[in-house]
Amino acid sequence: MKADIWPRLFRNAGNFTFCDRTPQERHFSVTTVAVTGASGRVGQAVIPELLATGIDVRLFGRSKERIQSIFPGCSVHHNSEISHQLSGCDAIIHLATINNDVDSVTEESARRVNVDWPLQLARHAREKGVPRFIFMSSTHALDPDNQSLYAQTKRELANRLAEVAGIDIVEVVAPKIYDHRQRWTSVFWKLLGGLKPTISTSAVASVIADELRRPPSGPRVKLISSSHPRPRYYDMATTGLDYVAAISILIGFGWLLLLIAIAVRLDSPGPALFRQERVGRNQAKFICWKFRTMRVGTAHRATHETCASSVTRIGAFLRRTKLDELPQVVNLLKRELSLVGPRPCLPNQRKLIQERQARGVFEMRPGITGLAQVNGIDMSDPARLAIWDERYSALRSLQFDLKILLSTFLGKGRGDKVLHGN
Repeated sequence: MKADIWPRLFRNAGNFTFCDRTPQERHFSVTTVAVTGASGRVGQAVIPELLATGIDVRLFGRSKERIQSIFPGCSVHHNSEISHQLSGCDAIIHLATINNDVDSVTEESARRVNVDWPLQLARHAREKGVPRFIFMSSTHALDPDNQSLYAQTKRELANRLAEVAGIDIVEVVAPKIYDHRQRWTSVFWKLLGGLKPTISTSAVASVIADELRRPPSGPRVKLISSSHPRPRYYDMATTGLDYVAAISILIGFGWLLLLIAIAVRLDSPGPALFRQERVGRNQAKFICWKFRTMRVGTAHRATHETCASSVTRIGAFLRRTKLDELPQVVNLLKRELSLVGPRPCLPNQRKLIQERQARGVFEMRPGITGLAQVNGIDMSDPARLAIWDERYSALRSLQFDLKILLSTFLGKGRGDKVLHGN
């Protein structure tokens, strides 16, 4: 992962939402919605959801006959007619796309379908007075390391739509989507959810329907993930990985812990270890152990609120190499920490606690490393950190955790910056 991964999510950080955690206090009246890609898997799940709530739909696609056979009685049009059929619509749900699995896809065709057409559609919608444009994207497109045609074109579309003023642009970002109507396939993807994030077409449909009822509030990105519990093997695997890591460090690097402890004692007066109360899962307090990197008497504050002059010589090295966190193997063995998770905060970091409470972050066990850390985000911006923690909650899986661990071992990210001066 790169330090600037997914930067556009913070162009409107306050408008970032996740699944259904945002309170639906007010509802926006919606009577007519235009839907492209109506015959696709997501379209076939979204449209019945809209019809069930009494919304009038205008459906668009390449084959009017196919759409009419799926949704008899609905208003069906060819894609070429859409600019003339937008008057009176309250929103456009743009589901049409070219994926990587299309054999004949070329860069030109991918850009035409995934960038040029939706961009033109959003501008037509604005001219016709349509207040909202909702389009689908994938978590693949949010990773700058993913250079597939789909990912590249979806990133380009998101960036260009952000420049379209006068219309509420909503990007719904989902992981792997599976068809909930296929029973055995559905069971398979639910089981796979521990290895890789997944979501059903019915869950996507519910999220989009909820989004329609929200009053327009400016451009935003809505990251969604599965609402069903992660398979039990995910918790078993992460627990096993935590224990294996802790025991391996104690057995294989016990000598290193001893040498560091001696170096800390020789470098400055005071104990080798530093204990500090932190807030863990379900907001339970616990004692977090580290090698001492600051002078005795330094106030118990968040690192970004501490002066650089308080850091000892050996402490600066330990913090830079993250070796100061080795004693947290004790917290791993006590199941107070996990290898990967949100960074545990101090009880007096009230703003961060409030932000995490609002986003359900405390439902997870905190970690020694995490998505925010490897992307260089520290505790100096509580709202931004909580948003990244929430995003990790949506995307966490064994595959994702291993990617974060690899990024950590490769030296990605950094710890909280200390204040310069005295």
